[in-house]
Amino acid sequence: ELGSSRLLTMADSTVSRLESSAAYAEKKKLFQLFEKLLQDLLVHKPKDPIAHLISTLKVPEVARVILLGPPGTDLKLQAEMLAAKLNLVHVFAQDICHEAAKAGKPDGVEAKKLIDSGAEVPAALLRKLVLDKLSSKECVRNGWVLEGYPPVAAEAHAMVTAGMMPTTVICVEIDDAEATRRLVGRRIDESESQVYHLTDNPPPNEKVARRCVHREDDKPPRVAERLAAYREAIGPLRKIFATTLKPVDGTPPPEKLMESILPLVTTSLPSRAPRGCPRVALLGGPGCRATDIGDKAAARYGAVAVSAAALLHAASLGDGANAKRLKPFMVDGVPSLDALYVIPDELI
Repeated sequence: ELGSSRLLTMADSTVSRLESSAAYAEKKKLFQLFEKLLQDLLVHKPKDPIAHLISTLKVPEVARVILLGPPGTDLKLQAEMLAAKLNLVHVFAQDICHEAAKAGKPDGVEAKKLIDSGAEVPAALLRKLVLDKLSSKECVRNGWVLEGYPPVAAEAHAMVTAGMMPTTVICVEIDDAEATRRLVGRRIDESESQVYHLTDNPPPNEKVARRCVHREDDKPPRVAERLAAYREAIGPLRKIFATTLKPVDGTPPPEKLMESILPLVTTSLPSRAPRGCPRVALLGGPGCRATDIGDKAAARYGAVAVSAAALLHAASLGDGANAKRLKPFMVDGVPSLDALYVIPDELI
């Protein structure tokens, strides 16, 4: 009776300490912290891990957002609004090329020449410019919203490999019919840098309407090609960013759409920290009653109690090679007192 009472007291005390430790770890996000630090070390592989970790801990947690969506979703407007509301750096690939060229950077100069000549900037060059920008002091300090990039899985893999992992990926969704309607009806007033739409936002007068241009990219055949390319690319991108991707209905007006996006933006990556799933190891020498305490804790939290002795007993009852190897360590089907210390590790 007295021994049983003392056992329950010990069990309650142990469980209480476990609860206290778990609460502290949850409150301080210790699992997420160590997960982030380990991930950072594996990505950057610094020569001095300690110095690198100290430096990493000094960097504030900021939002790193990617905005994806099919042609016609006006990602530029949403990126500008999001950057303004959260004080993020708006990053757009073509703007980066001009910015780098203006600063006299060789890569930027090369990219701008290609853009000005109507040629396409090679993926490797554009990727380097994007990663350089995301690594800049202003992006590290303030966070960033990356508009429409990466366009394909290869660039997404390159970003992740370089450690540029977004905390949130917003995928603005509209169907092809709505995208086609938006694009085919779009008209550009190049002299005033204004964008109109034949039904949603028509030119204010006939004079403006006459000088508006219907771009080749916005004509039905080209629109169909652009949408097909996006649909082909977005599937793999969804898989790569599965843990951070948030789909958003892109049909509401811009202001309403932004109201849907804002609550989804976070400053930390999703963690694999266990939620409501205790995983506890109870260790102790002979007489510590670890099995009884484990059974009590398992019963309280609905967990599975795993006993090395019980597993060895079950394994010894079989007919296989492992059962034969275990039998010398068993006494009446139960592991001997010193069995756990002498049984070969591969059997345990």
